[in-house]
Amino acid sequence: MSRLLETIRVSMYRAFWLEWHFRRVLFSTGSERTARAIIGLASSIVHRETGRTIRCPGRYRLSIEYEHDTLIRYTITPYARRQVFACVACEPRDASHRLIEYRLKYADRSALNETARNLATGVEPLYVRNGLVLEARYANVAFLRRGQWFTPRTVMHAGTARARLLGSGILQEADIYRADLCDFDAMCFVNAMLDPGELVISPNRVYTLPSA
Repeated sequence: MSRLLETIRVSMYRAFWLEWHFRRVLFSTGSERTARAIIGLASSIVHRETGRTIRCPGRYRLSIEYEHDTLIRYTITPYARRQVFACVACEPRDASHRLIEYRLKYADRSALNETARNLATGVEPLYVRNGLVLEARYANVAFLRRGQWFTPRTVMHAGTARARLLGSGILQEADIYRADLCDFDAMCFVNAMLDPGELVISPNRVYTLPSA
């Protein structure tokens, strides 16, 4: 099995939403034992790093790379929200023009990162397949219309934040077509570190490459 990754929000000296990360590890590995081990490890890391790496109650990013139930490495760093000013719609293809498969949260993100190699700082790829918007390179996405956030029904990777926000009703699933983005009022990025509305751009700032 390829090495997998969990990215967990740490704030106020505790790890958030571990039950949703447990579900993803269980889905990814098929092993409740592994899921319990990885999530238990996350809690232990936060406890151990409080007062060392974690020096204030702000937001931190804990990344755990693992294989089966074995820890490969972890990092914990203060979270700095990246700036995104625009997106470029493109198919999720690697350098060999093969469709990228990212059903699980693989630690190796080189193929995804390659899709942004020729984009300017502050511009992110927005993956589109058969006219349907899927997600962004490092986050699921949502689109605001008449006060409700909608997230694409079809995605490459169903993130933990997306699942949690669907469960709470904050997000609703919909088929979202690239051609219809002008019908929405705003677009935002959603992942374990980002809540809906924290990083927002206008759908008019989504551009299309000739090959998309």
